[in-house]
Amino acid sequence: MTSFRIFILLLCCHLITRAGAGGFQTDGDSSAHRAPPHAFLTVISDVRPFRIYLDTAFLGLTPIDSAAVPVGQHLLRSVPLDPLQWEYFPVIDTLRFTEGQLIEKHVRFQRLVRVASRPFGASVRENGRVLGETPLEVPLEDSTRCLLVSKPGFQDLLSCVRGDTLLTLAPTLGSISYLQPAYLSQNSSQNLLPVYVTAALAVVAGAGSAYWKIKADNLNIDYTNTGNTADLSRIHHYDTLAGISLVICQVNLLGLAYFLFTR
Repeated sequence: MTSFRIFILLLCCHLITRAGAGGFQTDGDSSAHRAPPHAFLTVISDVRPFRIYLDTAFLGLTPIDSAAVPVGQHLLRSVPLDPLQWEYFPVIDTLRFTEGQLIEKHVRFQRLVRVASRPFGASVRENGRVLGETPLEVPLEDSTRCLLVSKPGFQDLLSCVRGDTLLTLAPTLGSISYLQPAYLSQNSSQNLLPVYVTAALAVVAGAGSAYWKIKADNLNIDYTNTGNTADLSRIHHYDTLAGISLVICQVNLLGLAYFLFTR
């Protein structure tokens, strides 16, 4: 009986020992499956909400407050909410995160503004640096951007643009304004005379060609009905006049187009 009790006691001790070892083993497994280390990211923007991507994962719309991100180096992309907002450039940054780190990112978007001038082709400078010629699209990081617009024959114009801008340059003293056609600065009646003459001749010649052709067609109908050979010479005569008038009309139309385009 005593041996049986000793056997039961030893068996219980063995089971308790195995259970304790199994408990420690379970704790070791749970620590092995611990969540991976991560950091935190806060993103704000100075304009309307933008979409934020970390590598290829969509984080949300700005502002983003303390979003959990994996540790390591990642590509942060900020793009417009509306794909039609072409005036804003996407912003791309490379960030490196360490465990438990909080990175606060203030995204400043570059907005494109269009600068045009009358007349076009004016040089645009900023602090002595040439940006291009109008019409020109320039990025606007701050609320304003001061630009110097200049063109030979016109006064320089310094303008601080806040958005799309159309600038009108004033001509220098003694120059002719581009708003005034060249023929108005001279004798307008003398310059417009070729236009009037060619237009009138084209109309008269066109009407004459139609008139002679109608008479020739009417005589041709009479010749078909009567068979009078005397009408043949008159038909030929009227057809010739209609052809000459048509050629004169076309020549004057070409001349009219030339005079109009040269002005």
